[in-house]
Amino acid sequence: MRSGEAGLTGRALALAVAADRAHHLHTEIEPALADGATVLCDRYVPSSLVLQRLDGVAVADIGAYNRFARIPDLTVYLTAEAATIQTRLAARSRRSRLEEIGGPAREVDLYRQARRLLADEGWPQIVIDAERRTVDEVAARMREHLP
Repeated sequence: MRSGEAGLTGRALALAVAADRAHHLHTEIEPALADGATVLCDRYVPSSLVLQRLDGVAVADIGAYNRFARIPDLTVYLTAEAATIQTRLAARSRRSRLEEIGGPAREVDLYRQARRLLADEGWPQIVIDAERRTVDEVAARMREHLP
């Protein structure tokens, strides 16, 4: 759905993302879980609670659009300082529209808010500080929390 971000905004994008998520759950995630697989997924509901808010969509609306989304067994947040994130973004050849309008400090704050909201809804969550860890170290920390 990242490709749709350039042509859709606000409510239209939030609904398209939610529809794409519903399709992904139905066609890929739920069948894989039924087969006993471990499923790792990025850009789930927490991302919507950040990215769609950057686009002006209210938290209540995002929740309504995603009310079908199953609570995962675990949500993992990778954190870093806003300055580190800014440096990493600067190394990219291009940024998405929402990355341009958000900025790392705003996104870090919105992810904190999303964690609090989802914790109140019973989502199991962990936070891994990725500031000074290699990709392999972060992956090892994630594996420690998988069944």
